[in-house]
Amino acid sequence: MDELIVPLSPQMAGVRSQTSLYEWYSEGGITEPLKAEGEFFTLNGKKIHILSGSIHYYRVHPDYWRDRLLKLKALGLNTVDTYVPWNLHNPRPGVFDFGDGNEHMSPFLNLNTFLEIAKELELFVILRPGPYICTEWDFGGLPSYLLRTSMKVRTSDPEYVAPAKEYLRVVSQNVQNFVWNNAGQPNPIIAVQVENEYGAFGYDDGIRDTEYLETVMSILQSSGFGSDVLHFRQPPRHRDPRSHPRRADDGQLLEQLRCAVRRAPATPTRPTPHGHRILDRVVRPLARVVPPGMRSELTKMLQRKASVNFYMFHGGTNFGFMNGANAFSFWPYYAPDVTSYDYDALLSEAGDYTEKYEVAAEVIREKYEGSTGGLPPLNQLEPGQRPPETNKRAYGTISVTHYMEFDDIVDLIGQENLENPEMGGPWPSMEELTLDASADVGQQFGFVVYKLAGSVNAGAGLKARGHIRDMAYVLVGGAVAQRGKIYTHQALFHTPYDSSRSRPNAKSPANRDKELTIPSSGSSLALMVENLARNNFGKPHQFEQRKGLPEGPLFLDGVEATLDGIVALQFTKQDLQTLTENTELWSQMPAGDPYSPRLYRGTLTVDGEPADTFLSLTDTWIKGVVFVNGFNLGRYWNVGPQKTLYVPAPILFTGENQIVIFELYTGGEGRLESVNEPDLGPPLPPGKDGGVSQTQLFSLRPR
Repeated sequence: MDELIVPLSPQMAGVRSQTSLYEWYSEGGITEPLKAEGEFFTLNGKKIHILSGSIHYYRVHPDYWRDRLLKLKALGLNTVDTYVPWNLHNPRPGVFDFGDGNEHMSPFLNLNTFLEIAKELELFVILRPGPYICTEWDFGGLPSYLLRTSMKVRTSDPEYVAPAKEYLRVVSQNVQNFVWNNAGQPNPIIAVQVENEYGAFGYDDGIRDTEYLETVMSILQSSGFGSDVLHFRQPPRHRDPRSHPRRADDGQLLEQLRCAVRRAPATPTRPTPHGHRILDRVVRPLARVVPPGMRSELTKMLQRKASVNFYMFHGGTNFGFMNGANAFSFWPYYAPDVTSYDYDALLSEAGDYTEKYEVAAEVIREKYEGSTGGLPPLNQLEPGQRPPETNKRAYGTISVTHYMEFDDIVDLIGQENLENPEMGGPWPSMEELTLDASADVGQQFGFVVYKLAGSVNAGAGLKARGHIRDMAYVLVGGAVAQRGKIYTHQALFHTPYDSSRSRPNAKSPANRDKELTIPSSGSSLALMVENLARNNFGKPHQFEQRKGLPEGPLFLDGVEATLDGIVALQFTKQDLQTLTENTELWSQMPAGDPYSPRLYRGTLTVDGEPADTFLSLTDTWIKGVVFVNGFNLGRYWNVGPQKTLYVPAPILFTGENQIVIFELYTGGEGRLESVNEPDLGPPLPPGKDGGVSQTQLFSLRPR
């Protein structure tokens, strides 16, 4: 067909784009979906190399969706790969949020807008609706209300299949207008994943639940993802070479690719994640280097006509309480991920170009310029033509001017459990709490406070039966009881990084049956437990992960403690509004004894148009959560590599911006800093910590 001139957007008007991708693949009418044909994928009967990048719309501020997709297209990629998080879109049974809800993350959930932008830019979409998505996201994207019963998630258990079916049905109907051949017109969604990483879910060589996979497939087909898209999954047998993601160091990548092609010659290589797959956890530094073999291995992959996916092309941020965690059979047994999902991707967390982006651009240009072998001409922009990077500003020191005591926080936003347990019985986890009359969803995120009756004397012994999930703070008269035992300034009764390190045969995330001698007398005693994150990956038993005191109760001097109430602190959007509106409960700094959970408040002043910035919490801040203009920016913890939190410009206003910090220990000397560069910790040398330069290979086969 003739070469066309297509302006991609106002930002790129006048830039020459060689080809209309949608017209190339729909010329003469649409008769076929994406198919696997021998070595190649074909779309509408024409050969296609899928050049894809992963962007998770829910990790990127929606005002930046177009910017990130433009940068993806400018690289020469033709497809965006994204997951769909069940726990955000369906936060409670029967309630769905596609951008019209009233929570912190609601504005990030207008999936149709994201797909519409992809369509405007003539990008294809690989949609991965789960139900399980992994992706270092809390509970792998599953909603926490599934934990209110004994259902077996990710199986054909009818109690699980029913809500999963409803979720997939609603998602499918919500996006059906964007399926490839909708109304005979080209649209972005060309492939849909059936479940995710299911080959890795199970035990050793045990047979996977094939009935479950067939059920998910049937739901998708009957709900709008029928014959117009290609469905792909990982087969259920663990030893099947295509049953789970292949991982290889850069030097082994080509051999792994050959292995996948040799054992599945009729299965075109699935869009393949390439680059560093390094997960930043609170106890491990960030890896940020270009793999020495990236250029050569990517070249070899493209020479072998492999379709490629960069996971991640742009990582974004785990805003709010949405970071995931992983369980291990060795120390530290359990590790939550940090707030940043920078991922050492081709674009940084703030959407800036990286050295990896430039390497990928050169390789793609060398491969696809000139002769195209039946493929559409390459749409790639020179550096001077690309969308610019967003503005960054350092707004300087932010003074903390006011604080609110913990008891006032509990009184204002604490949700009382309506059904306290009887003596001698188990104490409920946060997911099992009854917080309203509907009783269909317990506490999802945040902190749960177990209040004990009466006062307490110094020297009393407090014992928690079983495991605490995940981190507990003993509060005597509202102040943290024990300090400095685990980390500098830390005041922990229990931590996932406990002395289990010296017990290599331990089978649990941390020691059981922890005990503490109360160091001082107080008028009240409470145990506040923080949900650090639910596992996003693991064996079936590791998805049974209720938070709080699921194996309780507590004992005081050897006798079961009398429970005086259980209170949920979720810090919802409405909670933040309530806290900030009650101005009479905010006292002027300085605060008294710093070792008490408190809210702290300051003002960030922006002159002119807001720009991206990063909040630097100095070493005097220890652990907590930051809210900017009522939006939950995410967690910080001074034991980890991440020292700054990314603040996208769209959540700021010209003029005064309110910064609220829920700090668990100390008030950070009354200040924090706004800086113009991130600090995600020192880089790891290549190849350290289990292999920095890991690459995953997947197979994609049609059903």
